[in-house]
Parts: sequence; structure tokens; C-alpha cells
Amino acid sequence: MPARLDSIVESVKAEINDATCAHEVGQEHVYKHGRTRRIVWVSAAGKFERPETTAAKPVSTVEGQPPSEMQSALLDRLEDVQVHICDADRAKTEALFEDTVRAIAKIVPKNALEFGGYRWPTQEEAAALSNRGQKITLNITLRWEILKAPEPLFYATAQDHECNLEMPVYTPVDP
Repeated sequence: MPARLDSIVESVKAEINDATCAHEVGQEHVYKHGRTRRIVWVSAAGKFERPETTAAKPVSTVEGQPPSEMQSALLDRLEDVQVHICDADRAKTEALFEDTVRAIAKIVPKNALEFGGYRWPTQEEAAALSNRGQKITLNITLRWEILKAPEPLFYATAQDHECNLEMPVYTPVDP
């Protein structure tokens, strides 16, 4: 499980700020029935795409110092994530769902997030959950930028280059 997803989970947990709601990561937690009020994050699948931008960005290796390296995007990784949101009844599940959507939208930059839809359980699935509350599954796609290895950035100084510039002389022409 990528550390970035774990970071988003922790940020959403802090944003929702509800001690009664468990936040868990991993497929194995979807069917565990610990707390009724919980959010389970599952990395379902993914793919790679060409990066949205290939422009190199300056990177500073020492805080407070000018950039010493350049990095550019190698690939964009699109990760499909299922967010299973559970609570005691449909109304409470709906409220927790909306709180979760708001928190994700606030935390994840718009260019790194796509909401793909949601799904309530089928009748058969709901019957299996009936004594354990309600569940809704939110599908999101997260975009991670995979960077190339940093390349050194060299600054040219006046001593590095001898420069003799001559400006052309403008001569007006009579009509």
C-alpha cells in the first residue's frame, strides 16, 4: 500500500475528527466487523499514463538554499481506490459519506483526484449486512506523479563564459 494513500487516510481522519469512526486500510478490513462506524480504504487497481506535464522543476536539496537539482515527470500513476463507508443505518451512513467526500475534496488537489461514483449494496449484500448496519462504496482515482531521478543543476557565472555582445546599429531608411 503506498505511503501516499496512508497519508490521505490520516488527513481525512483528522478532518472528519470523529473518535467513534475507525479508519482502516486494506481489503482484509472490508469484511471484518469490528466497529459499526468505519471507513475502509482499498487500493483496487491502477494504470500508468503519460505525465500531464514534462517540464523540469527545480528542487532544493537543502532547505533555504537555491535549487541544486532539476526533476521532471516520468509517468503519472492512476490508482483506483474503493472507500467503503459503514454506519448503523442509511441516514448515518449517508452523513458519514458526505463528510468523507468533503474531506477528500479538501485534502487532495483537484488535478490529482477524480470521483468515479458510488454504490449502495445489492439486496443480497444488504441482507448479509442487515445486522451490522449499512455500507456505501465510493470510487475515487488518485493521480500520483512518478519523477525521474534528479539531475544536477549548474549555475553559469560570468567567469564560466566569455561573452562579447555587439548590438547592431539601427540606421533609418528615408522613404
